[in-house]
Amino acid sequence: MCDEGTLRLAYASTRVDAAAPNAKVEFLSSNLNLSARMTFSIYKHLSTETGFPMYERSFQYLASANRGAARIATLPLRLVFCLLVVWLGLASFRGNDSAAAADRPDQTPAATCVIESKSIASRKALDATLPMIGVIVFDDVLMTEVTAPIDVFSKPTADGKQLFNVFTVGLTMQPIMTESGLRILPDYTFASSPKLDVLVVPSTYDMTATVKDDRIVNFIKQQNSNTQFTMSNCAGAQLIGESGIAAGKKIVTYIGGGKDLQQSYPELKVQDDAAVSFVEDGKFLSSNGNLASYISALKLLEKMSNQEHRSFVESYLYIDRLKNWNQ
Repeated sequence: MCDEGTLRLAYASTRVDAAAPNAKVEFLSSNLNLSARMTFSIYKHLSTETGFPMYERSFQYLASANRGAARIATLPLRLVFCLLVVWLGLASFRGNDSAAAADRPDQTPAATCVIESKSIASRKALDATLPMIGVIVFDDVLMTEVTAPIDVFSKPTADGKQLFNVFTVGLTMQPIMTESGLRILPDYTFASSPKLDVLVVPSTYDMTATVKDDRIVNFIKQQNSNTQFTMSNCAGAQLIGESGIAAGKKIVTYIGGGKDLQQSYPELKVQDDAAVSFVEDGKFLSSNGNLASYISALKLLEKMSNQEHRSFVESYLYIDRLKNWNQ
């Protein structure tokens, strides 16, 4: 990378002794004047060190420098001109530094990427006759709390019939990154989401910023007025509490989080998370989260279909193998 030391080195390599009688003559005798040589030197260094294709672009700056410097009569002004050319070049480099870093294999990739709306893959068409199940997604969301309900509700019946529409909903159509590093492209935004029959509210390990995001809280409030069921997993219970939609209802959160949840939202009836993994109270369902999200999803699946379909989905997912994994 180019730092202040590099800049000084490049400048020192092109300096002349202004006290020498023929300094100005010697200085201009080259086809490339000071500004051009400095620009060329720095740009070549940047190209070598970063891999960014500025080396070729530097020829454009050289041509401009030659033409510009030829019109300047005094050496001090030429030096000012030189520094201006270099400054513009470095500004151009810094503006593209993130793009250059993304191309280098030894650099950490950007946290997210920008998706043009025209390039978004076509989502699966919704069947308006089937229930709408929306799973909220946001940065650092716990992956299993998103994938578990999708895994369960997307499974067809034994004879191949689809029973539900299940999709993700985010703040924007840009990718979000789960806590495990998996990137998810939301199917809908909060503004474009269909009215939901089921709203699934997952969590992050640190809910501090999430519960204070009015956009998320307001979406939960809005959709809860439409839903037949609203389900939270893990610390998603904090969003339920923040939204105020389940006052007086029983709820459970992650193991060890019940005390804080009760203190923060005294209107909730927080259950003992050390004793129960799943709680149902009216339209509200909740679980400890993580893999326990499968428990809440399967319980709700049975309520919205039947025991036979739940058993089929459990066999589809090899749930029995998990129950007896140590055998």
